[in-house]
Amino acid sequence: MKNVIRLSVVTLLLCMSLQVSAAEGLAVKVNEKSIVVEVGNSVKGATLTLKDMDGAILFRDGLMDGRSYNRALSLEDVPEGIYYLHFEDDFHIYTKKITKSKEGLFVEAKTSGVVFKPVFKVDDRKVKFSLPNPEGSLTEVRIYDSSGELMGTMMYKETVVSKTLDFSKVAPGEYEIEIKTKSNTFNKVMNLG
Repeated sequence: MKNVIRLSVVTLLLCMSLQVSAAEGLAVKVNEKSIVVEVGNSVKGATLTLKDMDGAILFRDGLMDGRSYNRALSLEDVPEGIYYLHFEDDFHIYTKKITKSKEGLFVEAKTSGVVFKPVFKVDDRKVKFSLPNPEGSLTEVRIYDSSGELMGTMMYKETVVSKTLDFSKVAPGEYEIEIKTKSNTFNKVMNLG
């Protein structure tokens, strides 16, 4: 029991440090009718996306590895409402809420949300994955074969979902692992040969 508590505390501290480093790396400022987005030391494969309340993508851009990023996005032609700016890399999705009203543009000072993504590691024909789940909400893991047929479903309510899946007794090939949390779905396709 002590080890579980210790592991949970370490994971939560790691999550908080990732949130702080993400918050320090993304700056959003208002410049009249546009927002200026700055990212220091971007990560390879990271993306920046601006969405409206319905989830429609208004802007998407890939960031360069290790370089700073600076872009002004005009919101002059979009209607009044709420918009979300997402910074996503391999480990998390960081969100800022932007409101456009008659009075102008406002960027929420605090983080609107940080979603931690699962981390996968393939070792031989075993897949290890870990996902922080600080709320302890229901997490569902589904495994599909290459034809899309469901092979198995597992449910967890742990604060840290960390599991090893053994694929040594199934045919080599492509498999998809789908992880559903309270508010997100993550899919990972792997070739296990």
